[in-house]
Amino acid sequence: MPRERTLRKLTVTTRSSWPTSRLVPQVRMSGAYLARVGFTPGTVLDVAVSHGVLVISVARFAGGPDPVTIKKAVEELQREWKRRFPERLGKD
Repeated sequence: MPRERTLRKLTVTTRSSWPTSRLVPQVRMSGAYLARVGFTPGTVLDVAVSHGVLVISVARFAGGPDPVTIKKAVEELQREWKRRFPERLGKD
């Protein structure tokens, strides 16, 4: 069995931020190796940042997301949708 690589090289790219359209740095990661080491879809991550160093690890929190925070976020998204797309109301 071949040995798993522990060092990967990524390139920092840019993306346009919303709403300012300013270019900001972006790092994208994908690959089956992520699942093999515990980073499966839906996993919440902690990212520690220091000059020239990113440490990405599975989040250390007890339980799932706070239901009150989730409810507030959904309500805010609904308000924003209604504000931005009033013509779509009642068509979904």
